[in-house]
Amino acid sequence: MNEQGGRFCTGPRKGKGMKQIIRPIFCVMGIAGVVAIWLWMMISAYKPALYPVSYYTPDYVESYTVGSFDQLRICKVYYLAPEDTTDRISAEDFQEYGRCFSLLELTKESCDKTDIYTAVFQETRSSS
Repeated sequence: MNEQGGRFCTGPRKGKGMKQIIRPIFCVMGIAGVVAIWLWMMISAYKPALYPVSYYTPDYVESYTVGSFDQLRICKVYYLAPEDTTDRISAEDFQEYGRCFSLLELTKESCDKTDIYTAVFQETRSSS
């Protein structure tokens, strides 16, 4: 007993006190769930695409040989607007005519409203 003649209070009252504790816990869990779903949606919307990059199609392609060993080269010409970037001009190795080719040079020539990019690929070896 305490000085006022009553009992000591050692915890919340049965029934009503438990509701007062559980309600804020569920409220916090609900808010955390909503925030987690919102974050998941934002991350899903901004992650990079998993499909490969599409490249520009060359406007002109020419094959020719150079040197005393007749080394094959392929020249691809692209006519792009000044705001276009070279990111979508393929610089990857490729196979054609049963041979492998690698990028030798990529040049740019600016005209009035068009930039002309020339990609020259050089034969590296025969594919087996």
